[in-house]
Amino acid sequence: MNHHFPDIGYNTLQLNHNAQMGAHKDSNNKGSGFIIGIGNYHGGEIAIDKLGKKNNKDETAVYVDYDIRRKALAFDGANHLHKVRAFTGTRITIVAYYQ
Repeated sequence: MNHHFPDIGYNTLQLNHNAQMGAHKDSNNKGSGFIIGIGNYHGGEIAIDKLGKKNNKDETAVYVDYDIRRKALAFDGANHLHKVRAFTGTRITIVAYYQ
């Protein structure tokens, strides 16, 4: 992944299998990381609040959906609320971040 995001360092890889996560910020991340989805699934976009640090409530979030199936996405999960949209099938995500 370093050739896609040469400015993002990481020392932790996390694998998620069919994880349906509600709105949250990543407390262990330091800076931006990246995520990619693999598997045979439909839906499962990652929704990221564009308000950033200013917002900590799901009810006031302004989400933008990103399709990460076979596409890597860099974002700052420590400072932006994010959640997983509903999906069907087998959804695996690989998350890389600096802890």
